[in-house]
Amino acid sequence: MDDAPAPGYRLGALTAAAERHRAWLARSGLAARSQRTYLQQSASYLAWLDGRPALAASLDVPFAPGPWCPATAEAAMAARQKVADRAAARYQRHLARNGAAAASVKLALAAIGSLHRAVGLAPPQVPGRASMRPYERPRILSGQELAIVQAAAAARSPRDRALAALADEAGLRPAEIVALDVDDIAEEAVRVRDGWHPHRNRAVPLAGTGTREALQAWLAERAGMGCADRALFVARGGKRISLRTVEHVLGRLGSASGLRVSPRTLRNTRTAALADAGVTLHAATRFLGHARPETLRPYATAVQDDPAAQVRHPASQGSGSRG
Repeated sequence: MDDAPAPGYRLGALTAAAERHRAWLARSGLAARSQRTYLQQSASYLAWLDGRPALAASLDVPFAPGPWCPATAEAAMAARQKVADRAAARYQRHLARNGAAAASVKLALAAIGSLHRAVGLAPPQVPGRASMRPYERPRILSGQELAIVQAAAAARSPRDRALAALADEAGLRPAEIVALDVDDIAEEAVRVRDGWHPHRNRAVPLAGTGTREALQAWLAERAGMGCADRALFVARGGKRISLRTVEHVLGRLGSASGLRVSPRTLRNTRTAALADAGVTLHAATRFLGHARPETLRPYATAVQDDPAAQVRHPASQGSGSRG
């Protein structure tokens, strides 16, 4: 991102907020292009606030309360958040009245959310927010259901057990499982590569001994097959498996367990486990190979928005945790 100075505003609180936002984005881990987009969007918002000092006061640090603000710190923060939410809602209506597309309004509110975090506020709660992602989590397996699926996987062939363990603990997409080569497996991690989507390239830690043992058992069996293909998972003829095979293997585990199981179900379950273990939104984004942290908002009930934190692989709900 360029080093252009933050724009100045008539209200000093807004200039300071813009500078804090720029510093926060620089530490966020977002791509330079995303940082520039958020700064542009927030600059438009701050310019709109510049003529509305009563609303702009919510971005001041320390907060400059009016006579309406309660004396206690907790109540003052709640009042500050209420004003900030009201400002964002009014700005949303302003954009809509001026013909902004729903996607543009959504982007503006996302940028305002990052601005809020930079000044110690929560993202805005805007009634009727356009194109907002639902905050309900997708369907996941409970801990008991996951244990049943893992028990069913333990009774399968070494290949299918290893495939299921990676889908469970690493939360890999079906295409990522298919693309794995033998050389991508290290002692405590798996390397994921995607030539079309560079942000998906990553090393996923394998904390569970069960997953590592399943992979070693499959590699030992595979070594006796004399495969010319370097693919990790191969079919009987020694050729790389297909996406249909991944779906079939995991679907059969579900049938054996009396549950609906798919690669998406296991990936959703892993995502929820990361969130519930307190893994940060940005760290979970890197772990799962997403382009934007906003993709994980439906899981964010327990996620901390701290870009500086590192991935902490959860010990719960993973194939490795149960051996």
